Amino acid sequence: MQFWFRRKYQLTPNDPKFLDLTIEDIETDYWAHYYYENSTADEVEDEDFDLDDILQKMENDDWEEL
Repeated sequence: MQFWFRRKYQLTPNDPKFLDLTIEDIETDYWAHYYYENSTADEVEDEDFDLDDILQKMENDDWEEL
């Protein structure tokens, strides 16, 4: 991630702006860019989801015991 950060902001390894950062700062910046650029990366499609079936079960009081 440090290499990514330096390339992203065109910093040399001994640049004070880079040296003043913590690993957490770099990780935060990396993941913020990752999720911004891949906004659907964390979305999952549930193919078994059936809203009508769930609503019908709610109306009939047919709940699964866990």
